[in-house]
Amino acid sequence: MKYTEKTAVSIIGKMLRSLKNEPRESLRYTYIDGAGRQCSCDGFRAYRLIKPVAGLPDMPAHLKGIDLDRIYPDSRNLREIALPALDDVKAICAADRANKDEPRRYQFPLGDDSPVVNSLYLRDMMQLFPDARCYVGAAFSAVLFVSQYGDGLICPMRVQDRTPRQIPSRDNAPRVPVYSAAQFAARFAA
Repeated sequence: MKYTEKTAVSIIGKMLRSLKNEPRESLRYTYIDGAGRQCSCDGFRAYRLIKPVAGLPDMPAHLKGIDLDRIYPDSRNLREIALPALDDVKAICAADRANKDEPRRYQFPLGDDSPVVNSLYLRDMMQLFPDARCYVGAAFSAVLFVSQYGDGLICPMRVQDRTPRQIPSRDNAPRVPVYSAAQFAARFAA
């Protein structure tokens, strides 16, 4: 998979359309920051594209965008972690969508001493920036994704059994995707 402007418009546009009833009107648009990046944020995740793309709503002149530089952590103070396979994240999202009784629905732990993020947001971030490197700080810090096409940020989820000391428990275990027969055949075909 590679980065495309079409994917960027699809993913960011879907996020912005979900904010149509958001009282903070400035979150419903993209804007260009001081570094020339096209920015968007919904309060839980943020995207900054190095090369702006057409097809996304531009912020009206009477509104002001969020200063994302104040929110983004410095990657020099973070540690890099390996990302899961995109197919695995997609499989977990599909299983969670089908199984409304899943106790950890849409939760994706990124590992010990790492945050738990929304699996749908993780899927979107990995589709938008397929070459991204992932950086984390403490268990309750935002997760930074850095790509040659831009960067993104996902805020962590608060999960009942996670403590600042990250005491391992059964619920902190990594999620294992369950594949359907068709997904299994496509993934492991020789």
